[in-house]
Amino acid sequence: MSKEYFAINKSCYELMLANIQGLRDILVDMLSDARNDITIDIRLWGTIKQRIRLGEDNLMYLKSSPNLKIPYIEQWGEIVTNTHVKSSHLGLKDTL
Repeated sequence: MSKEYFAINKSCYELMLANIQGLRDILVDMLSDARNDITIDIRLWGTIKQRIRLGEDNLMYLKSSPNLKIPYIEQWGEIVTNTHVKSSHLGLKDTL
């Protein structure tokens, strides 16, 4: 389990992933447009980028918790549903 989390939507996640894969440079306004809620500055993106790594499956993971995938906001409901409704109830640690 990690104390770090990122509240990013799918559009922002895809931009970040493409940047980490080296497929696309990110401009500040691109992240802001993708988030639709706050302005991200390039220093914040640099800080976030230092905390994540690209996995062999081309998804993002936390460096501090190598097995912990970073989901985007739209996946959160699915994660909770799969761990609490479709199976026996899991505790917080197992869910995360």
